[in-house]
Amino acid sequence: MPVFGHAFVGLGAAQYTKPQARDSFGATLWVTMVLFLNYLPDIIYQIGLFSGLRGVDTIAHSLSAAIALSLIMAAVLGVLARLTFSRAFLISLCSILAHDLLDLIYAPDRFFLWPFSSWRPGFDYSLPPLSLTEEILVFGSLYFISWIVYWFWFDKRISQPLRCNTTRQQYLVWLSRIMVIMIFMCAGTTHYLQKIRGEQFQQAKTILQTTKNYAYALDLLDAAGRWPYGATLAWVNYFKAQASWKLGNTREAEHYYQESLAEDPWNFWSIGDLALLYASGKEDVAQRRSRAEPYLKKLRTHYADNPYTKSYLRRIEAALHTQHSAAQAVRNPAAGR
Repeated sequence: MPVFGHAFVGLGAAQYTKPQARDSFGATLWVTMVLFLNYLPDIIYQIGLFSGLRGVDTIAHSLSAAIALSLIMAAVLGVLARLTFSRAFLISLCSILAHDLLDLIYAPDRFFLWPFSSWRPGFDYSLPPLSLTEEILVFGSLYFISWIVYWFWFDKRISQPLRCNTTRQQYLVWLSRIMVIMIFMCAGTTHYLQKIRGEQFQQAKTILQTTKNYAYALDLLDAAGRWPYGATLAWVNYFKAQASWKLGNTREAEHYYQESLAEDPWNFWSIGDLALLYASGKEDVAQRRSRAEPYLKKLRTHYADNPYTKSYLRRIEAALHTQHSAAQAVRNPAAGR
């Protein structure tokens, strides 16, 4: 996701939405507060993640969460910056939605309309991630253009200078500037670490697809699964499951598939692989079918149009009808993403 992009969007939004009460506490810290709004979905996600909650990424980046958070933040902004509730709500909602929609461009597999719909844009519309330099150039240029437009067209018409009549207010101004610098430094560090994690993730995928060094792939995936993530935990755990399965550790593979589905309950590949894993077990046919059936039902019901569903169903039925294929099937999950 465009970590620096969110920061530049926040700077632009802060410039165009300055509160009229220029002597208020909120006006003094306005840039920092708007930047906070632009990162709020990620902040909620991290809090939930470190609290051990599952599926928080979906919730935090949904339209429902944006509206709920905007109602809360509107009350806060109204008090601190002396804004009307409607203006504070609109600023909050636009800032949070700008984050969500920008993320959707790069990660369109999220359920934006949760919990009312399982629709998601799909991978056909995603853009490749930008390097640190590219991100600064693209979003920095857009911010610079917006700054020029503001300076020559809006500044003298709608803006009033910030009034800092007390030593306390002057300290707050410097505090705000320092916090903005720190936010950009954190964004740069996060972007760099995400790049490293993403490279480890891609390397692990390549190893799984081209070699048999599955133990090394697991080590890379363990590293890629640390925050800040270069790939979603749903996909990190999915490929951990594949590596474990190919090593013959079906219990561990089952655990990682379940972890993947806990992060993304509609991950097609995890659903299909887990059904195949259960169908390929060493239990009797009835027990294997019973364990695989919930996932078979999802494949038939929700993914009937997916071009890979028939292949999954064929392999699962073949595994269910012969006990002797279990040991072989254990080491042959589907090709995956």
